[in-house]
Amino acid sequence: MTIQFACNCGQQLAAREEHSGKRVRCTSCGEVRIVPARAADLPPTRVPAAPELIRFQCSCGQICQARSEYAGRNTRCPRCSTVLTIPAGAITAEAPSPRRPAAFQANEPIPRPVSRRAIDEDEAFEDDRPRRRRPKKSKLWIWIAAAAALLLIGAGLALWLLMSGVSSDFDLVPRNAQGFVTVRVADLFDSPLGKKVMDRMGGRLKDLEEWEGKAGLSHKDVERVTVVAIDAKQNVWWAIVKTTKAYDKDKLLAAIKEKGGDLKEQSPDGKPYYVGGRGLGALCFHSDRLIVLAASPGAMDKCLALPKKPGSGPLDDALEAASKKQNQFVAGGVVPADQVKVLRQQMQQGPQAVGFASFASLLELKSAYVTAAVKEDIDWELGLIFPDRQKAKDAKETIGNLVSMAKLFLPAMKTAMKQQGLGNVKDFDAQARKQLDSLNPKQSGATVTVGWQVEGQWVLDSLDEGLKKWMGAANLGGRVDAQPNVGVNPVEKVRQAAERAKAQNKVRQMVLALQAYHDEYGQLPPAVIRHPQTKKRLYSWRVALLPYLGEKEKDLYKQLRLDEAWNSPHNSRLLRRTPEIYQLPTERPGPEGLTYFQAITGMGTAFPPNRALRFVDVTDGLSQTIFIAEAKQPVRWAAPVDIVFNPQDSPRHLLGSHFGGGTVVGLGDGSVRMVSPSTSDATLRAAMTASGGEILGADW
Repeated sequence: MTIQFACNCGQQLAAREEHSGKRVRCTSCGEVRIVPARAADLPPTRVPAAPELIRFQCSCGQICQARSEYAGRNTRCPRCSTVLTIPAGAITAEAPSPRRPAAFQANEPIPRPVSRRAIDEDEAFEDDRPRRRRPKKSKLWIWIAAAAALLLIGAGLALWLLMSGVSSDFDLVPRNAQGFVTVRVADLFDSPLGKKVMDRMGGRLKDLEEWEGKAGLSHKDVERVTVVAIDAKQNVWWAIVKTTKAYDKDKLLAAIKEKGGDLKEQSPDGKPYYVGGRGLGALCFHSDRLIVLAASPGAMDKCLALPKKPGSGPLDDALEAASKKQNQFVAGGVVPADQVKVLRQQMQQGPQAVGFASFASLLELKSAYVTAAVKEDIDWELGLIFPDRQKAKDAKETIGNLVSMAKLFLPAMKTAMKQQGLGNVKDFDAQARKQLDSLNPKQSGATVTVGWQVEGQWVLDSLDEGLKKWMGAANLGGRVDAQPNVGVNPVEKVRQAAERAKAQNKVRQMVLALQAYHDEYGQLPPAVIRHPQTKKRLYSWRVALLPYLGEKEKDLYKQLRLDEAWNSPHNSRLLRRTPEIYQLPTERPGPEGLTYFQAITGMGTAFPPNRALRFVDVTDGLSQTIFIAEAKQPVRWAAPVDIVFNPQDSPRHLLGSHFGGGTVVGLGDGSVRMVSPSTSDATLRAAMTASGGEILGADW
């Protein structure tokens, strides 16, 4: 049986008879009421007068109400829980309509929430109160699941990359290295111009193709080759070969051993690599698509010790350009501040100081890069990076002025070419003017770029002309002194070219070591190192340069007794063998203990007797003065004996030519060149003096 009763607010309530005496809460005002004992005991039903109510609205839109005696008190909005003050007006005598049970009366204690289950079991109301809408389930679990899925996918991808051996070859390029050169080999050969060049070469690359077959890796499988120079003075560099597919390590080892002898494996710090003889340096199979070749084991150790994530540095712009697929060739380098300082000092002295201010802004250069995009033609771009925007703007103007000056010199160059009978003068003049007109420097922030284009047909014509000369020389069968390569078969010519390039690199290292010595002591080493007290002749400048040429040479230098002569019992035992840097890079480097690389000594040269010269004393210019040359006769490498310059005699009989094409010489600015056999004695004498004031002839 149902018991009907009313609340003080006028709300009609109902409860089952078995719940009599229990406490229930009014669904309208929230007041707690006691269910009467039974319906028969109830007095006649009397509907009390509806209390006066104050209705007001919250800022969230919820309509609230309270009895008039609670005016001025605080209450809480049932929707947003905002604390509201009950106004005094807006009083109505109408009974409130049923509303959500969470609407409490003003200043009444907030009751403990009653669960739905308790209401069903204890109160079991059978009224028509509105049911509260069940809140929606939270979507948080969806986001958690999505994040977990992404983490699993990322971890799986990283594991796959790790297992497949794919890694970035540019991670092995320190951003503060001296420089790098990178070539996209497969893309270069696959370009339209590259295909035409390969067609011109025809079957002339049989030796290379035969070796590729043995190694199981062709040039088409090489994605990129990058050579990194860390310290040119110490011969610290390495090459990185990235392949398009996994290579066969065993085949490569067999092919390399066939060419370079035995390879010995060593594993310092748990990182294995191979060390070979005959100048092979060190070889590391970094991953199944990455091979590293280093100049020495020490260089390999430095390469393998690089952090996994390289930081930023001066080569960032150059590496960004190298990452663009359209650039098949990129070379980048950092301008050495010490050499710029020396150059600035030289340019501020002597007659050249007059024009120094016109291009002084270029000496603010910090780093540079050059790119080549090969298609039908070759699009070149030179990028120059300066410290700030203003210096880049000044350099841009300077480059524009230099281009204008170059146009003015074209007629003089054309006349000189006619007199020397060099090439097609008309074609050169047209091409030169076209290139100069296209040189339009552009600025972007602190970077200045200059672009130009070389026509592919010109490259092919030059290649055809070179091949004709090559084959013509091979068919002559004789040898002419003025043209040392005439009559040499193609294989021998290629071998001589490779040996000549190695010799030039060795001489360049020697000159750079001389510069490092000058930076440390403020002067060049004397040709003859003497005892400080007795003035006795001890050893050669070649011994003094050992600490600047490499780790092995530095260790040798530490073992010497520097106050004893080179042929003393202690030193002669250590100096018996010629260091590799002073040996000829040929199959027959010469007798043990001898060298052909010698300095130009004598009065007026960079190595005068009984004194040490400074760079500022070389008034003829470092780029116009020979420091080191390839001699005709060898000497003991540690003995203080070198080429002696005599202005009365012809210097020609002092110079050698072991690789064809002339004599390898190193100039004071670090550059290396080949002196042609047709160079006159007057020009050679002018190049061998350091402060004679002579002007080098046109045959230099």
